[in-house]
Amino acid sequence: MAISQKSPSYDIWLERIIRLRDRNNIYSDYQIIRSLRRPFSVILEKDMNRAMDGLELRQEYETRYKVPALLGNCTILEVLIALAKRIAFMTSDSAEEEDDVGYWFWRMIDNLGMTNKDEINEHILTIWMERRFKFNGEGSPFPLRKCDKNQTNIEIWYQMQSYMNENYDIS
Repeated sequence: MAISQKSPSYDIWLERIIRLRDRNNIYSDYQIIRSLRRPFSVILEKDMNRAMDGLELRQEYETRYKVPALLGNCTILEVLIALAKRIAFMTSDSAEEEDDVGYWFWRMIDNLGMTNKDEINEHILTIWMERRFKFNGEGSPFPLRKCDKNQTNIEIWYQMQSYMNENYDIS
């Protein structure tokens, strides 16, 4: 089955979901996105759920555009977009939920400290994927100001919950 002329590529579709931030410096955002296309690695067993969320994006795309199954490992980009979609759903009470996905995605990128330098991004992502970030989550998408549990031992879903409760009172 060939991809319809009307359907965007999967990569473009993902980029549309997150909406590039700075129209004056789009190259920086593309560099960051490119570095996020590496495979997502699971250290804690329950983080496999985040990979499954990322793969659900592929299913959504395949269903919407009636394209063949996309194969390969889940990427960090897909995981972060899936997390952003969940946060947008949890925090939004309006039709602008879709617009919020980009906000939350870029909020996580900023929390990670990513830049437009590929070598820095690779280092940052390795620290996060290997769970070598700080006790309080600094160096991850979900740093905390007040922390009594080592975030390197907590699955991403609960890191996200703690971050949202601390910063946005969603409890």
